[in-house]
Amino acid sequence: MRTKKVSALVLAFLIALCFVLPIQSGASYATFFSTPSAVQVFGRRDYRAAARAGLNAQVEEKRAEIERRFGVHIRYDIDQNGTASIGIGALITLDTTLGHLTPAVIRQLSDYWEGRTGNRLSFSFVYSPFQNYASIIGGEVLGSFNPHTAVIQLYIPAFAADVFISGESPLTIMHEVAHAVQLMLDDLHGAERLRAEWETMNNGIPYTGPDNNTSGFDRFTFVSQYSVTSFEEDFAEVFAHAFVRHSAGQGFSNVLWRPNGEFSPLGRKVDYLESLLPLYFNDSEQMMANYRRVWTAPIFLQYGNLNLSGDFTQYIGFSHPRFVLRSLVDMLEIEMEAYRWVSHIGGWIISDTNGAQFAIFPGGIAFHFTDQP
Repeated sequence: MRTKKVSALVLAFLIALCFVLPIQSGASYATFFSTPSAVQVFGRRDYRAAARAGLNAQVEEKRAEIERRFGVHIRYDIDQNGTASIGIGALITLDTTLGHLTPAVIRQLSDYWEGRTGNRLSFSFVYSPFQNYASIIGGEVLGSFNPHTAVIQLYIPAFAADVFISGESPLTIMHEVAHAVQLMLDDLHGAERLRAEWETMNNGIPYTGPDNNTSGFDRFTFVSQYSVTSFEEDFAEVFAHAFVRHSAGQGFSNVLWRPNGEFSPLGRKVDYLESLLPLYFNDSEQMMANYRRVWTAPIFLQYGNLNLSGDFTQYIGFSHPRFVLRSLVDMLEIEMEAYRWVSHIGGWIISDTNGAQFAIFPGGIAFHFTDQP
């Protein structure tokens, strides 16, 4: 399971943007609404139904393509208005993220889980059952993996959600896949052996458990605040961050070595996975080439006056996710038309009513430009 801490100051309501995500093939939503022949044929209600049907067909086509390529199953809901609960962008993100591991590796992982449970590895996009309890559980739950059914659930917020957070993100997808990998390795490598070898690298620092304070964690030992809670989450977070954070601005090689040049505990964990994974995945050459980018990915990305660095840039190179943090837009007094998605930084560039420029990232992090790029 993966959670994301949510600031108490963020009281967000959401705006759906799935219909304007870039489409790799076929017509976009805008195309449906600019086709003269369609205007002549359909009445207003039928016209919208035709648009929804076209969008749903694109989502379904992409779903089938990913299933064939990776040997997995994918499911999503249909909303009351007849529209798919996810946009094409969510599936493009899933496709690209799984591609870091390669189709051959995902197929082998899916084969393993079919042999263990009778079910192929599955990805299920569902509305989050936890969205109204984020303040109680200390963070919004983004995803989960059920080893009894081999189903990865990726939680997306409903339109009435009180917080902005979504599981249709690269880190969440890879984190949940990592749980499936870890449990496979428990079987093949030995559960006690795997845990013992891993926990030795913590140099005696204990895990806190999910209900204790994880702030002030040792960044040379743990890749994220969430990884401090348990071995399972530590393994999944290291795996996910190593595979996803490989572009400029996403790198974290500065904590893989201590200032004296020695391997840090976190560096040892990354190195351990680099040695372990090829032992149990048959066709892993390209996967490990992708993994090794963790050692050289630039830590900073310069954009205007900003030095961007961190996991909040995880959407670099992706289409924007379905939901925008509308509360920040309101707080900044921004006209909703005055924004654009910049794939190069994985965030939105927004202008307020006074002409000030901001970069806003999925999850709510915002920066003010003093020098417009």
